[in-house]
Amino acid sequence: MRNGRVDKAGSDASLDARLRAGWLSFARAEQAIAKYLLDNIDEVPFETGATIAEAAGVSEASVARFARRLGFADLKDLKRDLRRRSRVDLDNASSRFRIGGPNQERLARSLQMEQAALAAAYGLAHGKLWDQIVALVAESEHVNCVGFQAVKGLALDFSTRLRWVRGGVRFAEGVGGTFSEILTEEPKRSCVVMVDTAEYAAMTFRLAAEIKQRRIPLIIVTDKYSHWAADFTDLALEVSTRVDLYWDSTAAISAVLTLLTHEVAAKLGHKAAKRMDELEQIAGNLQTFRKMPKRLWPQKVERDSR
Repeated sequence: MRNGRVDKAGSDASLDARLRAGWLSFARAEQAIAKYLLDNIDEVPFETGATIAEAAGVSEASVARFARRLGFADLKDLKRDLRRRSRVDLDNASSRFRIGGPNQERLARSLQMEQAALAAAYGLAHGKLWDQIVALVAESEHVNCVGFQAVKGLALDFSTRLRWVRGGVRFAEGVGGTFSEILTEEPKRSCVVMVDTAEYAAMTFRLAAEIKQRRIPLIIVTDKYSHWAADFTDLALEVSTRVDLYWDSTAAISAVLTLLTHEVAAKLGHKAAKRMDELEQIAGNLQTFRKMPKRLWPQKVERDSR
């Protein structure tokens, strides 16, 4: 160590080496940060100072100071170093989808990553941000859902399920080329739920910018690899989609949307139950689900609105 900096392994040492070399000299808060960095070395390049601080139980300023103590200019410099040294460039989609390893080990790793991502997704379902999002989806007169290309199906599925809970839900496709159903039709009494992944569909950014300009409440459900959603809204839910398979997994995104549907139903209480009774009667009249066993129908939420 020199001038309070960890450099025993030299300036070219990996972050892992710097953390282990300096462990005994770290204060308790610094050890908490170091442990989080060691346990989440593959995810750190895509974290923010705030998320690292929250997970380690320290202040964001402590994370920034610790990065400098490790010999980095700042936290961004630390994350750049990790991306540069990683055996797999996680910023590069084509690399993420082709991580090597024997098949069985690969599947085991993917299962662990998937389980961790799902646990983290369930962890989002509490707190002020979550309550604000649930209230917005439950109480807005209109809920417009949108998604593009490969994740379009997630947004469409969410809108379909949410219709069983409340009316005024629409999957917006912008078939007229203007997305007028989102941008001009009673925008002050509506909200938008947008589903996408990191830097994927170009239309996402153009539409999100237009929604922000018109001050329409915007909820974004996305992955955690670029934090782009923060440019457009404070109502962003980010989850991990990375697994050790050919393609990223959207299971955690789907879990968040399922949890959101459930919580909205719970908040609406008897209103949601009444809505389901109405749709069940219509479905019965139309014989829409004639062959579907009753046990496969959505579960009713009986409790009153909170």
